[in-house]
Amino acid sequence: MGRFFRLALSLVLIWAMIPQLRVQVIDHEIVVTVPGFRYSATYCKSYDARHLVARNIPITDDLRITMKKSEFLVAAKKLANDKARELGWIV
Repeated sequence: MGRFFRLALSLVLIWAMIPQLRVQVIDHEIVVTVPGFRYSATYCKSYDARHLVARNIPITDDLRITMKKSEFLVAAKKLANDKARELGWIV
């Protein structure tokens, strides 16, 4: 097996192990989930509309997935902020 092929295969396997997060806008909320697992977080605009507020976040790690709750929340917050900027909800 060539060196490039082994590297490409390694990258594909690593990518396959990283959970794919889904971002949806439902009414006035942004919902970030990991399909097939218990990780879900809902974000809405704050009272002053300057940032997002997280609601309905996971309380414990989902042991069926390698991603920890804290890792999910960091990734979910980034995706939610990106989507909120795209929608013009925050600057």
